[in-house]
Amino acid sequence: MTSNTLSEAGLIMLDRELSSYNGHHKIDQYHLTAGQSQPSIVTLPSKPDVDGIKQWLRPSNVNTEDIARWTGQPALKILFIQTHNDFSRSPANNPKHRTIPCRSEVKPLPDRELHRTMVKEIFGHTKLPLASLGAYIRSHITFWDDSPYRVIGQEGADGGAVTSFYTSGTSWAIAWSYFHATRHTSAVMFHREGDGDERRQELEAEILRLRHHLAHPMLLAYIKMTISLQWTFQLLDEMNWDTREIEKTLGLATWDWVLDRTIDPPYQPNIEEDAEMIAEAQEVAVDQFHVLSGKLTNVLFRLRVFRDQIGWIKRCNATYTATLSDDKQKDECTQLDQKLYQMQDLNSIYLHDAETLSHRLDKQMAIMSHQVVQRDARIGLTIAWQGRRSNSAMVALALAGFIFLPWTFIANLFATPIFDWTMHGDKVIVMGPFRVYWIVSGVLTLVLGLLWVVWMVFRQRADRKRRDRSKYLFEKALKSTVVVGPATRLNRTTTQGSLRAKVFAGLPVWWNKVKLRDEEEALSAQG
Repeated sequence: MTSNTLSEAGLIMLDRELSSYNGHHKIDQYHLTAGQSQPSIVTLPSKPDVDGIKQWLRPSNVNTEDIARWTGQPALKILFIQTHNDFSRSPANNPKHRTIPCRSEVKPLPDRELHRTMVKEIFGHTKLPLASLGAYIRSHITFWDDSPYRVIGQEGADGGAVTSFYTSGTSWAIAWSYFHATRHTSAVMFHREGDGDERRQELEAEILRLRHHLAHPMLLAYIKMTISLQWTFQLLDEMNWDTREIEKTLGLATWDWVLDRTIDPPYQPNIEEDAEMIAEAQEVAVDQFHVLSGKLTNVLFRLRVFRDQIGWIKRCNATYTATLSDDKQKDECTQLDQKLYQMQDLNSIYLHDAETLSHRLDKQMAIMSHQVVQRDARIGLTIAWQGRRSNSAMVALALAGFIFLPWTFIANLFATPIFDWTMHGDKVIVMGPFRVYWIVSGVLTLVLGLLWVVWMVFRQRADRKRRDRSKYLFEKALKSTVVVGPATRLNRTTTQGSLRAKVFAGLPVWWNKVKLRDEEEALSAQG
């Protein structure tokens, strides 16, 4: 039974995957009949009667009189199974990582092994797809129906034709069987403790609001879709406001499309004075934008899956309508179609909103990157100015050394024993050496200055030629119309040597030399 049901659902769940089911601690029986204003809810004991649950969901001994009596009184039965939650609403008590099902063998606890056995027996008796439990364990947002409509089980024993469905979310999943003869629905809903309890309350409220449509097989699917869309729409609205608050924190002006005007930030940051504070704000904003990006990816996935789910409900509704002959029931299906069209249009609007928010987040990340680049550029410019001042100081020292070095060198040279500057008699010979000192030092200073000027001129000319050649090669690469194969397609970063090799591949050697000589002459003429 299990393998067939899983193969029909298109979802394979092995026994070790079923061991990821962490058990339950509360089971309620929900029963609502047409004409009742309030349902009957019974909480079962910790060790319930499994056979009693199976017979309550799908009676085995049903006669013709029972079917005739139930036909005019549609009913809905739901078995609510509240599962254990490894996560709590207190973030401090939550584990850092949630376990991934089916990655490793899980040693089942005795009580949880009994819970798994009970769930398998209930699903086997009611002919519900056990794949819904697999989708719930994996937190998959999926849907499935046992279409086309066919007979499951013994004819006449439980109402004849039965169609099974299931749909699941991240915190809850619901599978149900619709009995066409009695127009009864039997369902099993798994909901996670905490957030799943909220989904159950919303489901019960919607069932009471739509209790006049208990006879429709897609009632639970429509309610599940309504709850999921409302939750997703609210999440997307909160993300838009969160994005705006982050922009205000960064000191960015925003555009309010409702007021049709620019909203200035609460303060204008001073980049020069508040650089450290801006850097800290940007680091925090990067983390917040990263979280928003992850949430937005999930929202986009949900909206696209919900779009497919709406189409799935419409197909099931159309198939069900084709089996009806009563005009009142057909009108009910028509009303459902109208609601689904409205839901589909609203989902498309929010999908466009989510895609717009995705572009907005990308642009904000780009703006932050530009701000970081501008800040780094300012820092680099400050360092450059400091380096320039240091360079100016070094030039001044070099100039002072340039002026005084020849003179001190000559003075030290004249002080050596090589020169004899002693006085003979009463003659004064200071004027002679002093004149020689000035002449030799001056000539040496002029020679050094000339060499320095020549070196500076040659270096500037070499830099200019290098820039002109790089510019010429870059423009030639941009204007190149060489057609090459896909495997050797020209890249913008291709060097000139590889470019020549591709252009003149296969040509004679002498022609290659002529072309290279022409290029060198053109470059020298431009230089």
